[in-house]
Amino acid sequence: MKKQHSIRKFCADLRAVLCGASPLFLLLLIAPTSSFAAKNAYVANYGGGAGNTVSVIDTTTNTVTATITVGTGPVGVALSPDGTTAYVTNNSSNTVSVIDTTTNTVIATITVGAESQGVAVSPDGTKAYVVNHLSNDVSVIDTATNLVTATIPVGSTPQGVAFSPDGTTAYVTKDIGHTVLVIDTANNMITATITVGLDPVGVAITPDGNTAYVANNGSTTVSVIDTRTNLITATITVGANPSGVAISPDGMSAYVTNDGSNNVSVIHTANNMVTATIPVGITPQGVAITPDGNTVFVANGGSNNVSVIQTATNTVTATITVGSDPIGIATTPPPQSPSNLNVVKKRNNVAWEYELVNILTWNASRFPVASYLVFANGKQIAIVAAVPNQSSYKLKVNNVPKGQTTYSVVAVDSTSNQSFPISKTVTNK
Repeated sequence: MKKQHSIRKFCADLRAVLCGASPLFLLLLIAPTSSFAAKNAYVANYGGGAGNTVSVIDTTTNTVTATITVGTGPVGVALSPDGTTAYVTNNSSNTVSVIDTTTNTVIATITVGAESQGVAVSPDGTKAYVVNHLSNDVSVIDTATNLVTATIPVGSTPQGVAFSPDGTTAYVTKDIGHTVLVIDTANNMITATITVGLDPVGVAITPDGNTAYVANNGSTTVSVIDTRTNLITATITVGANPSGVAISPDGMSAYVTNDGSNNVSVIHTANNMVTATIPVGITPQGVAITPDGNTVFVANGGSNNVSVIQTATNTVTATITVGSDPIGIATTPPPQSPSNLNVVKKRNNVAWEYELVNILTWNASRFPVASYLVFANGKQIAIVAAVPNQSSYKLKVNNVPKGQTTYSVVAVDSTSNQSFPISKTVTNK
C-alpha cells in the first residue's frame, strides 16, 4: 500500500492559480499583517445652532476635520459599503442628504417620507432603505440615481432599519406595536412580524447573518432574534432606555447605548451576557465601531460630544466635542467577506507514495479589496493578491496532513481592515 508523502511539510509548496487568464502572486507570511488603519466617523447633529450639520471625525486622531451643513434635524447616518458616500436622514425636512465622503460635500438631496429616521445601505451598495416615522413607510432609494424607486407601507411609527449581510432581508423596528418587521428586499414585501420588547429602536445583525439584536427603549432590554427562524432566543437586561446597538466586526460583542442611564452595555454574543457597563456622556444614542473592531464611537445627544471607547479595555479614552444634539453616527464598514468557499480533495500518486491535495475556490468580495488571507486550522498559510474585476479565485494546497482541516478566507482592504471570515471544514484520508 502506498503511504502518504512525508518529506515535505504541510503547505510547503503552495501554488495559487486564478480562475482566469491573469497571473496571481502568492506570498507566504510568517507574521501577522500590518496594523489596522482607521478612517472617518460621520455624526448627525440634530439640534439648532450648531446642529443641522454632520461632523466628520478622523478616527486616527479623534479630531473633527470637517462640518457639513445638511437638512433640518439630521438623525440617522449610514455609509455605503465602499465608504465613498454617506446618507443622512433629515427628520424635520423629510429629506436625505447624500454626501461625497472624498470631498465631504452634499451632492444630492432626496425627498422621502415624513420624519425620516433610520437609514441603512444594502451590502451591494445599490439601494438605501429610509425609515419614515410619521408617514409609516420605508423609502427605497436607488443609489445610482438617487431616486426613490419604491415606498413600503409598514404601519405605525417605524424607527430603525438594518440589512442582513447578504442583503436579502431588511429588519425594521416599530415602537408602536413593539415589533420587528422582516422585509424581503427582492420584492419589498413584509414576510414576518416579530414581537419584541417595548418601543424597539436600534437593530443590528451579526456578521454571519444568524442573529439580530434589538434595543427596546421602553423596557430596558435587548431582544435576541434567530434570523433563521424569526424567533426570540434571549432577552437581555441592560441599562435604562437602550437606544442604539452595534456589532463588532468579529461578531463577538454587541455595544448597546442606554440613553436613560448614560452608559453603554457590552454583550458577549456567545452567551448573551453583559460583560461590561461603560459610563459615557449624557443621553447616548448612536453607536458605531471602526472596521478593525478596536474602537467604539458613541454619540451623546445631551452633552454634544462623542465618547471614544477602546474595546480592548472597554474604557473611554477620549471625548470629542461635535455639534448640537448628536444622535446618529456611522463609521466606514469593514470590507465585505468573500463567498462560496469550496474545497476539492485530491490525491496525487507518486511512485510508492501519495500526496494529499486540497484545491480551494471562492468568489471575490462585492467591492474591491487588496488581498485575501487564507488560514488552515487557524494558522495563516497564504496571502493572495486581489486582481481588479476578478470574480473568483483558486488556491492549491499540497501535502495536506490526514485528518480534519478547517480553511478560512478573509478579505483585506487597502488599509488592512479585515472582513468576517468564511470557513469550510474537510476531512482528508
